[in-house]
Amino acid sequence: MTYYLKFGKIFYNQLFWFSYAIIWIVKDSNRFSYWDLIFVFLGAITFPRLVILTYFKLLKKPVLIANDLYIFDCYKNIKYYWEDIDEIIATDDYLQITLCNPVKYLNKIGNPFFRLVAIVKYRFFKTKSLFSINLNILGIEKGKNKEFLDTLNDYSLAMPKVK
Repeated sequence: MTYYLKFGKIFYNQLFWFSYAIIWIVKDSNRFSYWDLIFVFLGAITFPRLVILTYFKLLKKPVLIANDLYIFDCYKNIKYYWEDIDEIIATDDYLQITLCNPVKYLNKIGNPFFRLVAIVKYRFFKTKSLFSINLNILGIEKGKNKEFLDTLNDYSLAMPKVK
């Protein structure tokens, strides 16, 4: 089962804030204020996300691949094997993945800041649910979330748990 990117509220939210930052910086380019630094920072944060989302959409790359061996979150470039997954909790916007042994997945988190936060949460607070998949970027039609979750459940049941 393969899902592709759909432009939704995540993309439009990033586009709004990036555009807002650019307009703020350009409107008074003759003078400098500390607000300009804030909006440069805002633009620097949102621009890479816009590029990644556009990359997936224009090149028609899958964002999520799920089969009977793993769930591959192509957006974050993390492959979760069913044998390592303890539980998946679904909300309207996210799949929260709880792993049996999250230590071997911590170094796979690409963003260094998010990796550090995940390591601190795991080491000091013993949080196991450190991983999530954003369902807003998937091309799942309205009302088809139940079918998606049922398919994931079928895949998880097909994989025998090795303890």
